[in-house]
Amino acid sequence: MATAASCKSSRFSGTVVCRSPCWRGQRQHGGRNRFSFPRPRKSRLSSGAAAGISKLQIHGARTGWTTCRTGPAIATQFRPGSRNSAPRSCRRLGPRSGRPPRSTCGNIDALRAKANTGPICGPLSGRSGGTGPVPVLIIGGGLAGLTAAWQLHRAGIDFLLVEARDRLGGRILTAGAGGLPAADGFDLGPSWFWPGMHPGMDRLVAELGLAAFAQAGEGALLFQRAGRPAPERYPMMQQEPASMRLAGGTGAIIAALAARLPADRIRLGTRIARITHGQAGIVAHLADWPAPIAASHVICALPPRLLAAIALDPAPKAATLDLWRGTPTWMAPHAKMFALYDRPFWRDAGLSGAAHSQTGPLVEMHDATTASGKAALFGFVGVPAPHRVQAGRDAVVAASVAQLGQLFGPQALTPLATLYHDWAADPLTATALDQAAGEHPAGGQRDWSGAIWRDRLTLAGSETAVQTPGYLAGAIEAGERAAAKLIRQHANQRSAKQ
Repeated sequence: MATAASCKSSRFSGTVVCRSPCWRGQRQHGGRNRFSFPRPRKSRLSSGAAAGISKLQIHGARTGWTTCRTGPAIATQFRPGSRNSAPRSCRRLGPRSGRPPRSTCGNIDALRAKANTGPICGPLSGRSGGTGPVPVLIIGGGLAGLTAAWQLHRAGIDFLLVEARDRLGGRILTAGAGGLPAADGFDLGPSWFWPGMHPGMDRLVAELGLAAFAQAGEGALLFQRAGRPAPERYPMMQQEPASMRLAGGTGAIIAALAARLPADRIRLGTRIARITHGQAGIVAHLADWPAPIAASHVICALPPRLLAAIALDPAPKAATLDLWRGTPTWMAPHAKMFALYDRPFWRDAGLSGAAHSQTGPLVEMHDATTASGKAALFGFVGVPAPHRVQAGRDAVVAASVAQLGQLFGPQALTPLATLYHDWAADPLTATALDQAAGEHPAGGQRDWSGAIWRDRLTLAGSETAVQTPGYLAGAIEAGERAAAKLIRQHANQRSAKQ
């Protein structure tokens, strides 16, 4: 199975051809896509440029950004609720070092109404409430971590899942018009999956009873060339396999998994600063609370680069650290911008909502209308992360809306609302190594833990998947693989005692 698009420059200067399925509208044709568009070039801020679109143009040398990609990976959403609204049964930590008390749980009633399981709030030790270690500590509450937790729970193995954010989902983030996580909104992280390529994702969606729908693609594709005022129209080609989205947003899969887990086995706002390895297991030290967490084994469901930032004692070998730091975190360098409208007016003009641009700031755009009919266009921002920070959110959004007006007409200039998320600015997603556009993480078998930590630490971030690294399916694959390893170990231990 292909794990990522293999995009490279063709023998014709300035074009890109891709092997394996790429974005909607570019059909595979004889092993390559039917269309090869010129490669967007590096973005920089024009010095002394006028306000609006001219401030954020695509200039200069070529970069690794191509118009043909396989889509964002797992890149991740579910906000259990305001910590201020946590019920009284939730214990609070602190104060420590003058910090105000902080809730360690979240009220997830709003998004888990059907489950009726109450708030996420749990002790730091095993289910018995004693001081003994929990069998499995899961670090990271994204799709990989929740998948691992669900598999362990079904096997009767106790776990404790900790998440540094005040929401579950990681790089899955489905937000409403106000920018807050919502049960029916727009995907600021990954949007698509491909059932033909990713049967694991398709299986889990069916098992959880979630509804999926095909990405809108009827109508013409627009291409905006540098130096040409009017965009060019191309007929959309049917993509196989089809790009699918989840009704309600990708966050629906996070909410569905969370609803199937014991609420007291998940802790939010809990950041791990250091992990020590001993004969009896591991001890995880929290960043802002003195009481550590003892566990027999750790599943780290984070991107490897984020794990490299956690102090481990003893330290892994240099080759292991190099592997972690050298693995790109999918979605980490990128930013997405959404413009919300009262209806999908572009369809009236025979447009699909898909567009590619050499001028920017958006280099690739799509129809983001939800299954419930909330209309929107979204695009990937082609401006490098440092320049996005320099320009500021407002300038990037204003320039993006102006560009949508150039492409889709004056109605695009007055959105009901805009959404913008820069993953490179999220310290729980990106590191300094992620500020430049990176490659898709490579698949295949690797010794992710190294000899020193192999018996106590299992990596389970999407980037560690063998077949589908970086995708939603990769998170499921990695989470299931990590859980299966521990389930086998527990079965062997039980057999040895009999």
